[in-house]
Amino acid sequence: PGLMTHFGLSSVSSIGFASSAFSLGRLCTTSIWPIASDYLGRRRVLCIALLGSAAGAALQGAAITLGWTFAAFLVARGMTGMFSGIVPVLKAYIFDAFPADDVPAILAYREAAGTLAFVLGPLWGGAMATRYFSSPLYFASFSGAFAALLVTRFLGEAGASAKGLGRGRRRSKASGKPGASAGTGQDSSWRLLFPLLLLSFAWACTRTCFHAYFPLMLAREYSLSTAKMGT
Repeated sequence: PGLMTHFGLSSVSSIGFASSAFSLGRLCTTSIWPIASDYLGRRRVLCIALLGSAAGAALQGAAITLGWTFAAFLVARGMTGMFSGIVPVLKAYIFDAFPADDVPAILAYREAAGTLAFVLGPLWGGAMATRYFSSPLYFASFSGAFAALLVTRFLGEAGASAKGLGRGRRRSKASGKPGASAGTGQDSSWRLLFPLLLLSFAWACTRTCFHAYFPLMLAREYSLSTAKMGT
């Protein structure tokens, strides 16, 4: 409802374009980021994607604050989606940085951290939106930038260097040891755990604090059924 009023949209289905634009952007790049991380390194790709997502969220907020057109808002949504498909890269980092026996537990912890963001994000986003409509988007931008800072500050490059990533991972597999330069031993690998979980939480907040509560707003304002909210 807030987007419809702000952009002067006449159809509820127009709101679906906001989700579609994000998903389309993600579809275009979701298979590119993992491949790029093989050549550029997991850490560098994570930083690029997180900063791009932060910039996209900020542009969405600016589109609302500065009165840009709905088309410009959709472009910003699509840009944000292009930088959002980093879950495979993050999981690959875990496989590279932690001993094989610990990987299932680390993946479970990461999922739990992301799920916590889905619990708290909509609460924060809804509370902020009641005061200033575009503030959840600026908060999402801050979360993305904070997550990128965590990567830069605490996460070393997993696996081999950017110039020999494929060969380095093959050597690591053959030796039975993790290939992370930041995690040469089990103790040093586990020191990555808290920053990694905080990163997962912050990154999930970039999504949940904005659009997770939109269906509830639509249902409350227009008494829409679940089927109609999907159109």
